[in-house]
Amino acid sequence: MTWMQFNKTFSVSLQMKVSVKLQEYDIHTEYHPSSGLKPQLDALEDYRCYVNKSSTQKTNEKPWAPFHTEADFKFAEFVLDASLNHRQIDSLLKLMHTCIDKKDELTIQSNVELQKLWEMADTSGMLTPFIHHTVAVPYKQEEQKFDFWCRPLWNWLSDLISDVDLAPHFVWDAQQLFVYQDSSFIRFFDEPWTANHFWEVQSKLPSNGKPLGLILYADKTKLSSFGTAMGYPIVAHCANLPAHLCNGEGIGGGRVVGWLPIVKETEDEKSKPGFVDFKRAVWHESFRKLLETIKLFSKTGCSILCGDGIICLLFPFVIILSADYEEQCVMANICGLGGLAPCPVCLVPRNELLSPVHTVHPLRTQEDTSVTILTALQSTSGVREEILKKKGLRPITASTSHNAFWEIAHSDPHATISWDWLHSHSAGLGGKHLWPELQEYLKHEPFQRSDRQKVDDQMKSLPRWRDLNHFDKVFDMHFADATKWEDITKLAPYVLHNILEKSVTPHGYLLLCCLQSYIKLDIYASLDLHTEKTLAAGKNALKDFINLIIQYAEATKDVLPGDWHRDVASQVCLSIYNCDVTLLLNKCIQILKIDHHLFIAKYIRNNINQLHEETESTTDHREPIIKIIGNIYLGSKQKECSLDMLELSKKSSDQGYIRFRIKLAKFLNEYLPAISTGHPPVKLKKDALVTEYRFLKVNFTSIVTWQLLYIFTIEIENTIHPLALVLPLDAAIGALTQKEKDLGFLRLCAQPQINAEFFSLHSIKRGVCLAPGFERDGDFFVIDVIDTDMFLRVEKILRKHDIATD
Repeated sequence: MTWMQFNKTFSVSLQMKVSVKLQEYDIHTEYHPSSGLKPQLDALEDYRCYVNKSSTQKTNEKPWAPFHTEADFKFAEFVLDASLNHRQIDSLLKLMHTCIDKKDELTIQSNVELQKLWEMADTSGMLTPFIHHTVAVPYKQEEQKFDFWCRPLWNWLSDLISDVDLAPHFVWDAQQLFVYQDSSFIRFFDEPWTANHFWEVQSKLPSNGKPLGLILYADKTKLSSFGTAMGYPIVAHCANLPAHLCNGEGIGGGRVVGWLPIVKETEDEKSKPGFVDFKRAVWHESFRKLLETIKLFSKTGCSILCGDGIICLLFPFVIILSADYEEQCVMANICGLGGLAPCPVCLVPRNELLSPVHTVHPLRTQEDTSVTILTALQSTSGVREEILKKKGLRPITASTSHNAFWEIAHSDPHATISWDWLHSHSAGLGGKHLWPELQEYLKHEPFQRSDRQKVDDQMKSLPRWRDLNHFDKVFDMHFADATKWEDITKLAPYVLHNILEKSVTPHGYLLLCCLQSYIKLDIYASLDLHTEKTLAAGKNALKDFINLIIQYAEATKDVLPGDWHRDVASQVCLSIYNCDVTLLLNKCIQILKIDHHLFIAKYIRNNINQLHEETESTTDHREPIIKIIGNIYLGSKQKECSLDMLELSKKSSDQGYIRFRIKLAKFLNEYLPAISTGHPPVKLKKDALVTEYRFLKVNFTSIVTWQLLYIFTIEIENTIHPLALVLPLDAAIGALTQKEKDLGFLRLCAQPQINAEFFSLHSIKRGVCLAPGFERDGDFFVIDVIDTDMFLRVEKILRKHDIATD
């Protein structure tokens, strides 16, 4: 029975057997049969309530060791974070010892002493350090040697597994999750152990064996602190930890586990097939060293004492390989874009890359690739090329074996290679292709300088929003990090729709539609939680995007869309350079040493925090935010103001404040008796005081239909009431325009300002960012693309609107 068939059977049988009344969004968990765990049904609010990370084991009384005092560690932690040099450290120590207040004792006297303490920490066995290896690969009949540094993977994993604080968070058994929605159960995916691959791997293990998943990421990264030198780090994550830990900055987060050597290139050799093969061989031989400590255990398993005192038989395997396209080609033994089959996952022909998504092509497998390469290498040169050419394969002929991942059980590189969101979207398709194409397009007729200025002005006028970059100027921006590219591309349609009009520039309008289609695809790809419905919707979004790109092919020439929807279901929630190799090696050693010190510092800091939590309550020094009720927070408090002064200062520029005091009294006399029977009538004097707030946070989910004008509190009968003056956005909008349909915009229309109303903040369910329509006063578009939950809600509203208007 396939998992799809299982889902359908499960959905029917569960609803027939369940004895309790099902509620919308109830969660059903089906555990892998090997776990011995019974299926579980939880209400949404009870689902996956993680246990407190605090351990019952008593914390070390001196967790700062090998540093003599906590002050010594704090100082070492500070200089490490600040990257101070030896001279600066000595100067700072000299200054501190002249004015220390003796609340703690700083015993470190010099940088030399500090470095000795770090060396003691390095050799203490506290955490797995880097180990040096020599990678030898033949080239032109001579053996070439390279230095490779890595943490033994099994040792690093053992550090995590044996950690007492992380122990309660590890998940060892595969799960299939279903949410009850619209009278049926729908499968969803949110963590690696909820995906098909994790389940399939556990099914191949002994009944007492547990999968131990590794997520590996490799990419050449420019190190700004070392000028033009290029670093080639390998970063590992443990897939058995929940996302907030696995992707966090603490001990359970991602860690640099290797530093790949970079092969020096010369102009006359860099494009030669033999040299390309040689570089690939160096890459795989290095990875073979990294994977060496898990090679045997991936097949036999290894019993290990976990941090909770339980012994587990663990089988390490690679569940996700994340990299950009260049690295994927190396991982998968394929030629790349020059080959007839350039996809590392399936055998789609190069000339069909932009064909409809529903066209199914055979998936690549490790077994088929290895057999094909072995057959080719045993053939004559002419036959060999034909065999490899058909499948776009490139064997690693300079290496003693073909692919490092073939030696690790359950780690087929074709199945584990994951679509990489950063390189494909924010720092790829959006930031490096679509946005630059738009910038270039607006530089030519019929557009003028005033149109380009209009882009900047309208971008600047968009409201500020939490976790969203605000831009005063974007048109001439040619460099930004991936986060800024992401935000620029998401906001661009809201400031370009009245410039790239279809009647003025049909081609430019089509480009805008391409951008909005890309954003929709990007939203689906970035969802933290996927269901079968969102995966299907995402596939349709990809199909729509490709159809638009076919019409505007130049915008994304040589860009691969990516098989992200396959990755989610299977794995889950996705420059030419020259340098002095000797110099880079020295810098590499420095970087890895610092990285290990940072790792140790996090470990010691975590232990110190644990000790403090056990002995005293922690103090929060953040700017206070007043909590009004469970889902409402107010902040950015302003000075008190009388009702009379407020009305006088505001009404000339905003008609919503006319008769503010009278309308507020009317509202309070309707609202207060409704929440408190028998409440006496309220009479507001002109000198009654209100306090304005400019920060509001709510935790519920429901779309708003009004615009906040003024947030304030007022005290009535010794009770503080949080209120807001709002402008209803429920004026009739009529049928959607063709532009709104093409761009997926939801338009809201404001009532006249004179119709502003008062609301209790307790009535607020959710906030949403609104963009001015720029064409007619009072029109707004919901910026749903900065919030995946709001995006899905707006999609549902638009679908209902389409049905109603058909």
